Amino acid sequence: MKKTKSIILALLCLLVVMAGIYFYPKLTQNEGVKKIGIVIIVEGEVIYEKEVRTDTVNLKELLLELAEKHEIVLKYENSTYGMFITGMGVNTLYEVDASKGVYWVYTSENNKQCVAADYCDGADFLNIADGDRFEFSLSNTSTFD
Repeated sequence: MKKTKSIILALLCLLVVMAGIYFYPKLTQNEGVKKIGIVIIVEGEVIYEKEVRTDTVNLKELLLELAEKHEIVLKYENSTYGMFITGMGVNTLYEVDASKGVYWVYTSENNKQCVAADYCDGADFLNIADGDRFEFSLSNTSTFD
């Protein structure tokens, strides 16, 4: 009787271990290696702040991934300089207003490329690394002059 219980217990343990080996990769497959902080600010109010995981190489790919996953809403045009963000938000799309000089801008205080150049390059050309943090804001660019 004790031997039967021991065998059943051993088989149950083996079954749990095998299930874990099978299901663990499926549960973690959507998590990327890099953890990137994203903050979106509209009219001085933070409307989105989250650390996301990704395997993307550059900022454009990350933004497209977030839009595809419905984390954010995104509208953009391809320009000579790459991705030009014309609208961004979470549940609401906040768009640029060229007549008022209001555009989407982004900064990073810890991305190596942004720090080295003292500005952030176009999203297509801006490589991202684990721990980077980007702040997007809908701003009146005349205040930057």
